[in-house]
Amino acid sequence: MESRYLETQSRMSRFGAAVLTLVPALKKASVPASIIDQLVRSATSVGANFAEARGAESRKDFLHKLQTALKECREAKHWLTILQENPLVPQRTVTGLWSECDQLCAILYCSVVTARKGL
Repeated sequence: MESRYLETQSRMSRFGAAVLTLVPALKKASVPASIIDQLVRSATSVGANFAEARGAESRKDFLHKLQTALKECREAKHWLTILQENPLVPQRTVTGLWSECDQLCAILYCSVVTARKGL
């Protein structure tokens, strides 16, 4: 179980880092700074909230932190969906990030469902 947690945490960290590497291309494509900021904030907070869940003070706190990570993941997916409509951004990169984000959302959703059973 520990190795699954570490692999998931690693994927979330890599996802956040990959979004950061996309920022220069988004600026070059004249994507508004507010959208870039929202994407960066949501994408990088997925892993942060998942890590916080591990140190939760109770099962209820654990569930809340997982739900926050899922909410942020869904928000990042929303911004990536918008970027898929912009022909000036690198579509291959955005599509790959969207796919990874979708998978992370699925992992988090399943984790939330499992955690709810324990309450």
